[in-house]
Amino acid sequence: MNKKNIMRNILGFNNISYSQRGEDIIIYNYLKYNCKLDSFFYIDIGCFDPIKYSNTYYLYKRNGKGICIDPQKKFAKKFKKKRPKDLFINKSISNKKQETLYLFKHNIITTTSEDEKNIYKKLGYKLKKVEPVNSIDINSILAMANQKIDFINIDCEGNEFEILKDINFDKYKPLIICIETIDPITSNKSKIYNKIVKFMRKNNYEILADTIVNTIFIKK
Repeated sequence: MNKKNIMRNILGFNNISYSQRGEDIIIYNYLKYNCKLDSFFYIDIGCFDPIKYSNTYYLYKRNGKGICIDPQKKFAKKFKKKRPKDLFINKSISNKKQETLYLFKHNIITTTSEDEKNIYKKLGYKLKKVEPVNSIDINSILAMANQKIDFINIDCEGNEFEILKDINFDKYKPLIICIETIDPITSNKSKIYNKIVKFMRKNNYEILADTIVNTIFIKK
């Protein structure tokens, strides 16, 4: 293999991405080539489908496994079939015991945030169903891992910062964290983007990459 093709493999250009903007390739290459990992353990919060738009399926295919959490129960069977090594938990992440889940006809959009629900309604999306969903706090999920966590993905339609600030960073120190930071109205950075960056820097994380949709942080 010539030098050009070697570099293409390292950078991930020859690989198929399952993420929205190639986040999974960036994450995999950082963990493999910078952290020298051959297997990966992840926590995927708001995981959605086991393959489509997934930031963890690429890792799963390369000797990874983890805990995937989503409030939509329809994904439970899909994860059992497509990703049997993973533990799928059908709950929302919250300090409350139960939340209200808003499901829109555009099936990629679900949220437990009333503010976010109102934003999507203003954008013209039709609300399909409202239903209760059981919740679990983020540190209980992290404790379930019972091992070193390499990667955390957070995509919770408006609740990202609330979840992030509850993480016990004194106890849990993942190598890389990917957070959705796009504003659904403007398609620019969300209003809390600067809060997220400041909070992550305070906890000794810096930005590795930004794909407009997500911001990827690495442990210093």
